[in-house]
Amino acid sequence: MTESPRQVIRFVTTATASSDARALVNSGWTRIDVIVDAVAIVVGLAFVASGQWLGIVLVVLALVALASTRWHPVQRWLISWRFRSFLGKPTLVTIDDEGVRFTNEVGTSVVPWVAVTAIRSNDVTTIFVRDRAMLGYIPADAFPTAQTRAAFIEFANGRLTVGRSNASGR
Repeated sequence: MTESPRQVIRFVTTATASSDARALVNSGWTRIDVIVDAVAIVVGLAFVASGQWLGIVLVVLALVALASTRWHPVQRWLISWRFRSFLGKPTLVTIDDEGVRFTNEVGTSVVPWVAVTAIRSNDVTTIFVRDRAMLGYIPADAFPTAQTRAAFIEFANGRLTVGRSNASGR
């Protein structure tokens, strides 16, 4: 990405990609959810061992909640229902020195680098964040190679540094 200050990426918006991106926004809460679910499983098993049937219900609910932190079935369903006009649409992302532009048949969103406070990334998605709000995302599989994605993340983080330097110099 450093060789070319402008890059164009295409992807099709899906409920899975959207839920993965939303999960990355709240990744700190996911850790807390896993701990609470694990405690609930242990407590439920203790109830089962003492002969209380309520323990089985607690274990099942905790296992479902634990699975939901990884696969996000409820969130995917909500996204599929609530944002159905966005899903399945090809999205064109243009990245340059000014910011990131997301364009599809529903509309266009421009996110200038000065509006972004963090870039978060995992093995499935990269998100643009302002405080605790997600401004946009790019699925990992939208990049042609892992090296291209790594170069993009490096470029984006560099733009954040430049944006902060320019903002503090005013």
